[in-house]
Amino acid sequence: MQNLARRSSGIYVVRLAVPIVLRAVIGKREIIISTRTRDQALAKIVAGAAASQWHQRFLDLSRLKAVSGIDSMDHHEILKVAAGSPLLLAGGYLPLDQAAAAAGLPPDTLLRAAAEGKVSLHVRVGSTRGFLVPEASLDAVEPELGRSAGLVIPSPASMPASAVPHVTEGVLEVLECDVGPAVAALLEHAPFEAIALQARGRPGVWFVPDCAVTLRRQALEVAAHQVEALRRTVASVIAPERVHEAREHVAAALKAPKAGRRAHERLSTALAEYVKNRIRHDVESEGEIKRIRNGCGLLIELDGDLQLHEVTPERLRRFRDEQLANVPADENKIRLMHKTASVLESMMAVKGTTWPVMSAGERNKRMRWIAGWFRWLHEQNWIADDPAAPLRGESVQSRAERRRKNARRADEARKAYTASDLALIFSAQWFREGRGELTRKGTYRTFLPFYYWGPLISLLAGGPRIREVSQLYLADFGTTDAGTWFIEFTEDAEDKKLKNTSSRRTVPVHPLLIELGLIRWVQALAAAGYDRLFPELKHDTEKGYGKAATKWFSSYMARLGFKRDGTTTFHSLRHTFINALPVDTPDRVAKQLTGHTRGADVHNASYKKDKEPDDALPYVSRLSVNLPPIAKFDVAAGLQATADAIARKRS
Repeated sequence: MQNLARRSSGIYVVRLAVPIVLRAVIGKREIIISTRTRDQALAKIVAGAAASQWHQRFLDLSRLKAVSGIDSMDHHEILKVAAGSPLLLAGGYLPLDQAAAAAGLPPDTLLRAAAEGKVSLHVRVGSTRGFLVPEASLDAVEPELGRSAGLVIPSPASMPASAVPHVTEGVLEVLECDVGPAVAALLEHAPFEAIALQARGRPGVWFVPDCAVTLRRQALEVAAHQVEALRRTVASVIAPERVHEAREHVAAALKAPKAGRRAHERLSTALAEYVKNRIRHDVESEGEIKRIRNGCGLLIELDGDLQLHEVTPERLRRFRDEQLANVPADENKIRLMHKTASVLESMMAVKGTTWPVMSAGERNKRMRWIAGWFRWLHEQNWIADDPAAPLRGESVQSRAERRRKNARRADEARKAYTASDLALIFSAQWFREGRGELTRKGTYRTFLPFYYWGPLISLLAGGPRIREVSQLYLADFGTTDAGTWFIEFTEDAEDKKLKNTSSRRTVPVHPLLIELGLIRWVQALAAAGYDRLFPELKHDTEKGYGKAATKWFSSYMARLGFKRDGTTTFHSLRHTFINALPVDTPDRVAKQLTGHTRGADVHNASYKKDKEPDDALPYVSRLSVNLPPIAKFDVAAGLQATADAIARKRS
């Protein structure tokens, strides 16, 4: 077993490196665990169990840090979480926002904790008519699949004989099966209709109101003791030195002049100090440092080199909504075309034209950089108040932009590939011969295994997005008892991320992928000591392994002559898969395979379960896709290409 070492005494120990981001929390760089045995076989078993427990703890702590936003907390927020509130010790139920404020956590964190089963959600109703219905008396949605597939909530006129008319009031708990979809809606600030709730003090009995109860964020309540337990857990993940630093900072701030000791300084001076004393300590890449400096510098260029005390929340909102919103996209191209020397000059050069403005995502990124800058200035007591704090959580998009975005049909953004398109895409040498071309030195520089398998997996295995394909691990492949191979798309590693919870899914492997050698390739990688399907891809902190994959596919499509207007991309393979599904594919199965929300109503979204790979395979096997002849993958060439790519990354 990896990390197993033998001491001079003959006792085996397992050594585990603590992830860098968790070392301050755990207080160690390395975990050393004795197996207390000299027998190597037994030591491997003991070490495996111990390592599994620690890796799960690392994963839980990392997820908790990410969900709770610990790394972005300011000093006051840290002290709030660390200290807690008497309000949470009094018991009973509290409104969601009030409980979140008492715990020092954002309300969204409590909602996400509810989705993970750590906090239950409740709603207070007044004198509501309905029925008390034993859960056992409800019919299964699909009798042949059993009750685990979901239960039918009858209308008031169709209640079973065991139902009892009832008028209830007070606090009722949201059903466990409804919490996930309810949280998904509430995080988008949308209401959720609950057609059944847990009856108070009656396990196994549901209260079905005559009319659905509307769940809104402002009406939700949570149990104080559960929030307190969550607060304690989050507090345990905060490094002690951060708490100590926060206490010292707050104490010093109380003694400092109210205006801030350097509130008279210009923005340019403050930015230079911020980059020197904070950014350069946190960011290694010179390119990224330059991007952050230039992003923050937009405030100076567009609004003037103000003194710090002149920057107010209102002024930052005006900058965001009136100035940043008009910055053109790809401004560097304008400088090349029009020989401009500043953002202002570029804005004037394309004024009155159809040149697009910077995307909402890019604008939001710059506002986050500016917010981080002012948070640091506040922490360093340059300024008494953080003018960016009131803007947190606000959208960079105007109401009109959000309306236009929501009005656009999703299928207008991408096009499915035609048969002639697929013939062109899958005409490269690696598809015709199963391998790429060697250089004169006998190495691979223009061929990676992703070039072969990435498009094929997306086209034939549920249309996964490019990030979903590129981040696959070998452990994501498995077989059912019946021998059906499948791929699991999950977020079970720190470097994996899905679009949303609906994207978690299991998809059967198309027979053609097996015929071309995908399973043989997975087994060969495992035998060679790899753990990822595409170890040759570089990882990006924001876009994961998909950034390198997207860059290659875009250049490949450009070489093939496809227009680079956003209509034919890697995502188009996903559209092609959806269009190629057999016409008799149930809507729910199609959504399961592609990772979409499983149905619009509560029965489909909450109670029905996904099809097993054995049951979904017949639909995938009958995909209507016309591909040119494709050679089987050359495993030996693939292993050499992977090794060559990794050697280039290291050099």
